[in-house]
Amino acid sequence: MEEEGSDFIECKTMRMHGHSEHDSAKYVPREMLEEWKKKDPIQKAEQMLKQLGYADEATFREVGERVTKEVEAGVEFAEKSPLPEGPETLNGVFASEDEVQP
Repeated sequence: MEEEGSDFIECKTMRMHGHSEHDSAKYVPREMLEEWKKKDPIQKAEQMLKQLGYADEATFREVGERVTKEVEAGVEFAEKSPLPEGPETLNGVFASEDEVQP
């Protein structure tokens, strides 16, 4: 019997770029970056999906385009939204005492 539903996969990786567009990440040793590129689980997953016939370049291109559109829509929504006022600006910034685990 074939199971349906979602799976959860945890992969340890390293940010391959700086924190933002203007951050060249020169503080990361080149050797460390090259080592992580060799074992990048995202690239390995893409290669495996291609090898197993579940996806091809067109699939990844389509997913990339959908992600780009979704991010752009989120940015547009944020830029058009009014700024929060007063105490509302702190909502979700700090954990309350009952949310902090010992």
